[in-house]
Amino acid sequence: MLAAGDCSIVCLDEGYEGVSVPSKAYYALAAGAAMLAVTAEKTELADIVGEHPCGEHIPPGRPDLLAEVIRRYHDEPERLTEHQAESRRLAEVYYSRVPATRRYSELLTGLCWPGDEQPGRTRQNSTAKSIAGEDLQSNGRNQSRVEWR
Repeated sequence: MLAAGDCSIVCLDEGYEGVSVPSKAYYALAAGAAMLAVTAEKTELADIVGEHPCGEHIPPGRPDLLAEVIRRYHDEPERLTEHQAESRRLAEVYYSRVPATRRYSELLTGLCWPGDEQPGRTRQNSTAKSIAGEDLQSNGRNQSRVEWR
């Protein structure tokens, strides 16, 4: 049903800053719908439409602005088309499985091996092999050493 609309209204209540992004946002991007982000200013949802021309940010409690944005899309169909195309591009480039998995992998690797301690590894056939019986001291905790190949 999301794919049937030209735009999608995605709301995030105040108080959820830095906590979550509604899953509906990612479905809207995947469907290529312009996203109308009804949320407080300092949220990841507002950042998405602020950093990428894939929709508009509307502060909560401003139905007049929401109506104005919808009217502008009606009056400027090329703007709507641009936002729709960027939504789909974002879904493919940033939020699809491969790039999202890569970002999680980089995040976890950085947390496990901060700074220069990161092991070298190749992208081909990358597997982790625990070196039995060898513990490393890191931040006062014992950790099993992992070698990447």
